[in-house]
Amino acid sequence: MKKSYTVYKSLKGRKHYLVFFGSFSAWSYEALKKEGIRHFRCGEKNLEIEKGWIYKDELYFEDPGKDSKVVSVVSHWRK
Repeated sequence: MKKSYTVYKSLKGRKHYLVFFGSFSAWSYEALKKEGIRHFRCGEKNLEIEKGWIYKDELYFEDPGKDSKVVSVVSHWRK
């Protein structure tokens, strides 16, 4: 399967996010989960799938307003 996401790194810490462009509903939960498990090499219980926004090539989890694009974000959390 062709890589369909971009990896964003946190400005603070070591966190990585998989960002899937297109509307949030454009990606199925199963496809996001599968790519997250493959990239992070973890189980489904350690993934978080949420909505995000890209504005000026930076990732936001709250809508920053003008000209932002809605994206799907997959991240890895240790519990």
